Amino acid sequence: MKIAIAVHEDQDTIFKRTGQAPIFAIYKDNNFIKTVKNGHSHSEDEHDSLEHHEHINGHLKDIQDLKGIEVILVQAIGPHMREALEMLNIKIVKIDKSYGNSAKEAISKFLKENS
Repeated sequence: MKIAIAVHEDQDTIFKRTGQAPIFAIYKDNNFIKTVKNGHSHSEDEHDSLEHHEHINGHLKDIQDLKGIEVILVQAIGPHMREALEMLNIKIVKIDKSYGNSAKEAISKFLKENS
C-alpha cells in the first residue's frame, strides 16, 4: 500500500496542516520511498481572494505527483485540499497525536491497525 503523510523538511516530523506542508513523505507499506514537494505550501492568507474552484484547482495542480497514492494520513486538512485529494481518489485518514510526531511512527501504527 502506498501511503503519504505531510512532513517538515526533515522528512519525518509530521506537518499538522496538510495543504501547507512543504513536502509529503511517501511510503510503500512500512518502507520510506521518497518525498514529493508540495507546490501549494503557502500561507493561507495568499489564497483568500481565490474562488472556491480556483483554490481547489490550485491544490490539484500542485499535488499531481501524489497520483497513485492510496492513502494519506492527516492531522488537519482544509476543505480545498480535501476535495483535491478526493479528486485523485486518495483516501484521507485522520490521525491524532496518539500516532506520534514522526511519519515513521504514524505509518507503523496505521499499518498495525489496518492489517
